[in-house]
Order: sequence, then C-alpha cells, then structure tokens
Amino acid sequence: MVLTALPQTPKTQATLACAIIYLIGTLSIWLLSHLEHTRAVRPSVVLNIYLFMSLLCDIVRSRTLWAITNNKSAAFLFTLCVVAKLVVLLLEAIEKRSLLRQEYTNYPPEATAGAYNRNLFIWLCPLLIRGFGHEVDVNELYPNDKSLDPDTRYESLERRWNNRNRKQGHALLWVYVVHYRVALASAILPRLCLTGFRFAQPFLVHAAVAFLTAPAGTNTANYGYGLIGAYAIVYIGIAVSHALSLTSSFLHKL
Repeated sequence: MVLTALPQTPKTQATLACAIIYLIGTLSIWLLSHLEHTRAVRPSVVLNIYLFMSLLCDIVRSRTLWAITNNKSAAFLFTLCVVAKLVVLLLEAIEKRSLLRQEYTNYPPEATAGAYNRNLFIWLCPLLIRGFGHEVDVNELYPNDKSLDPDTRYESLERRWNNRNRKQGHALLWVYVVHYRVALASAILPRLCLTGFRFAQPFLVHAAVAFLTAPAGTNTANYGYGLIGAYAIVYIGIAVSHALSLTSSFLHKL
C-alpha cells in the first residue's frame, strides 16, 4: 500500500483504494483463519474459496504489472504477495483431524473434509479402494455427517415453526428460508461465478479473433500469452463453479 501511494508508481484512480481494501482483507483473513481453526472441525470453506478465486485474479494482475514499464518494484512485491497467498491457500486446505480434541476424533471423514475434498468426493476414495479389494461390510461404512441427521434437522425445523407467528403472511415459507439459509446461500456464489464465466466467453472469442487478424506488434507475444491465461481461467472457472453448483444442489436435496 505504501509503495502504491508513492508518486513515481504507475497507478490509476482506483489503485490506492484497491491496495487499502487488499490490506483490510488480509487482516480479516488472519482473524477468520484463527476463529475457523479453533471453532470448526473442517478447514474454512470461505477462506478456501476466497483465496482460490482471488489467486486467479492476482495472477492476471501480476502479469499486467510486469508488463508496465518502470514498475518493477511494485510487480516484484505483488508477485511475492501472490506466492504468499498460494502458500496460505495450501495451508488452509490441509485438514486438521490429527489436531482435533478427543470428543471430535470419531467424526466421519466427510465432516472433517475440506472444501475441495468434499466437492470432489476425495474422502470416498479409501472406501472405494477397500471395496475393490474385498466385499465391504455395513460396519465398515462411514457414519453419516451429523448435519444430515434427519432427527436433528426435523427437530430444529419444528422448533422454528412453533416459535413463529403463524398469523403473518407466508409464515411457513419464511421458516423454510431461515432454516435452510446455509443450503440456499451455498448455491448462490457458484451460480454467480458460473454466470460471469459464461458471460465472458463471447468477449474472449472476440478478443481472440481480433488478435489473429491484427498485424504483429511489439506486445503481440504478451497479448497472446494473456489470452491463453484468460481462456484457462475462464474454462477452469466454468468447470469448478459448475461442479460446486451441482454439489450444492445435491446436498440441499439431501
């Protein structure tokens, strides 16, 4: 942020504001990471998604900063921040079953799995490998996640319904919205990302056609590498956001 505020650093009107927000976000990550580590049995889903999505954008920003002349210091420092964010992402994705207290050590693998593990169903691989070797008994299956316990869910739903003023309009609808707010909200962000990535496809095609028909220049190679990176980000983003939206819908049906 200090380097961005210097007069000799190339910047736009929003550069300093973005650096301040970046600093605030970094401080918030420290706090949220500590709270999630001490109060949750699984890695933080919010931090993993934020770090992954922002890392994709930061890689593009890093390339742009290196392409600007007389901006090597800012580009080098920002690249170090990107590397540090990648390290933080890897650390946040590590599961902490070995660090849990005694009363939480018997939780099923699904309950302690991280965002990538749960959405890619990696936690099922040991069970599938065991099933290829011999016939699996019912006692060898993992217990269900406590959040999927029908008795617990229905008791909570019934409690909310009994505490609700039933004379208000759409009382039952609002009870369901409040009770399943996490399941409903979990599908919003992946759908928004999927819409954004798909909306970017025509612009990518237009940029690629313009690049192929334009005469060669001094920045032709850099522009081509940028298009390759943009295509990779968009189509990887489509695949990941589509998978997350499908997983959210599947868990909501459960």
